[in-house]
Amino acid sequence: MLACVASYGDKDPRAINTLIANYKDAHDRFGMDVDVEVWVSDKKYATFRTEWPGIKVRVRVGDDSLGHDFAGLCRTSAKPHLHTDDYTHYLVSENDINVTSSNMEALCREHRHLDRTGRDDLHPMLVRYEDLVDTSGEFHRVVVDENYCNPPQVKKVEWHGGQRYVVPRNPYAAMFFLPVQRYRTYVDKLEKGIAMLRLEVRLFLVIFGYFWLFFGYFWLFLAIFVWAIVLTACFVHRIRRLTRGSSRTGPNTFRTALTGTPAGSSASGTPASGSKGSPPR
Repeated sequence: MLACVASYGDKDPRAINTLIANYKDAHDRFGMDVDVEVWVSDKKYATFRTEWPGIKVRVRVGDDSLGHDFAGLCRTSAKPHLHTDDYTHYLVSENDINVTSSNMEALCREHRHLDRTGRDDLHPMLVRYEDLVDTSGEFHRVVVDENYCNPPQVKKVEWHGGQRYVVPRNPYAAMFFLPVQRYRTYVDKLEKGIAMLRLEVRLFLVIFGYFWLFFGYFWLFLAIFVWAIVLTACFVHRIRRLTRGSSRTGPNTFRTALTGTPAGSSASGTPASGSKGSPPR
C-alpha cells in the first residue's frame, strides 16, 4: 500500500505519528508492505517520526502557495505507479484524518461488495467526527462532516446488492482508500474530464479570440468608412463653394459694365463740358 499524507503548515507532530502508526498497524495485521509519503509545505515542519520498523516513510516538500490544493500533490506520488504492480491499494489523507486498520478493512469489504454489483463509480468513504470535551470534562463524539449534520446534505440513497448507500451532495471526505483498479479508473476519468475541459477552454479562447479579431476589424473598417465619407463630403462641399464663387463673379462684372458711367461723363456724376443742362442724345 502507498499511503500519502498532505500536511499543510505547522501541524502537531503527534498527529502525523498517529497516522503513521495506523499504517504500521495495517502492515502488522494484514502483512502488507506499506510505503508512506508525507508532503509538507516547509521542511521545518517535518518534526514527526520517520523511522518505523517494517515500513518506509519519505518526506517531500511541496509548494506552500498551493493552499487548499496542497492535497493534490498526492496525485504526483501515486501517478507513476498506477499502471504498474507496485501497489494494490492507495490511501490519500489529510493530516488530521485518523484512518485505522479496522477502517481500511471495512472499506475493503465495501469495495468487494460494489465490485460484485458492477459499480465502479461509487467509492465508499468514512464519516468524519471529533471527540469534543464538554464543561464537565466528558468526551462526546460529534459528527463534523456537514453532509450528515442537521439537516443532512444527502443527494439520494441508492440500493446496490441489497445494501443502502448514501450519496452526499458534496462527496468530499478529506481522504480516500481505493484498490488500484478503482484508483486507475478514477484517475483516467478525471484526466479525460480535465482534457475535455482544457479542450473546451482552448476552443472557447480560439472562438473568443477570433470574435475580438473580427470585432476589431469591423470597427476599424467602420472608422475608415466613416472617415472616408466625411472627407468625401468635405471635398464635395469645397468644390461646390468654389463653383458657386466663380459663377457669381462673372455676372457681377458684366452688370457693372452695363451700369457704369456713360461715355463722356465723369465718375462724380458731373456733366461733361459742352453738355451742361442738356439731356444725352
